[in-house]
Amino acid sequence: MRAIRRRRKGQLRREALQFTERDWRRLVGRYRGCCAYCGKPSAVLHRDHVIPLARDGRHSIGNILPACPPCNASKRTSLLFEWRIRQQRATSRQSGSG
Repeated sequence: MRAIRRRRKGQLRREALQFTERDWRRLVGRYRGCCAYCGKPSAVLHRDHVIPLARDGRHSIGNILPACPPCNASKRTSLLFEWRIRQQRATSRQSGSG
């Protein structure tokens, strides 16, 4: 874990200027203050890496989407399609048990 954290910190430092706060505000505005994944409005939005840094994703505006805390926490280090499949399975299990 330490090696991963060190690599991630180094990558963040190298790529720190790849997007600005202004870019982030524009991106949040494009999604109208809503989570890019579930579409629900959220007062707190996280900068979620579509391709996680742990999977060699870039810390740039092209790889970041606004995500509500529950979506960001459940996605973890999954790729978007992996996370969506997991969400669909969880939803079908919930509807099948009722």
